[in-house]
Amino acid sequence: MKLNVKRGFTLIELLVVVLIIGILAAVAVPQYQKAVEKARTREAVLVLNSMQKAWELCWIQYGAEADECNNNEDGLFAHMDIEIPGTLAEQNICDSEAGCYTTKDWVYDFDGGAVFAYRIVDPDDPSEYPYFLSSGGPRREIQCSARQTGACDKICGSNWCTVQ
Repeated sequence: MKLNVKRGFTLIELLVVVLIIGILAAVAVPQYQKAVEKARTREAVLVLNSMQKAWELCWIQYGAEADECNNNEDGLFAHMDIEIPGTLAEQNICDSEAGCYTTKDWVYDFDGGAVFAYRIVDPDDPSEYPYFLSSGGPRREIQCSARQTGACDKICGSNWCTVQ
């Protein structure tokens, strides 16, 4: 005698599995986004550190107040012995006279005795950025400052902090 047994999952079992996957995704996706943002920030910190070292070398070679060490038309960017990632952008994007460098994620700028990395989220509109990293000069700490509430939270847990 053969029993007619149906094999498969019940609707409840499938719903439980989907619910578990949804909960795992809700936890994992924000953590992934936070890790990606930290990696992008680390990239910018390395570039800013290189810019600071190049600035310090400029001070040693030309003197702290020399025009070569300021970012006017033929200033610091022209005298750096490093390659800044990205392409040289027009002045209308930057604060400085000599322009700045833009990548897909960052605008690197030197102006008024400080180096900056502005985090852009829309490459078509680099003037809109949620936060920026800055340092006031050679061998200074790099700070994260948020323009939008919570923007630095993914990096260091507050709206203004020192980036490690």
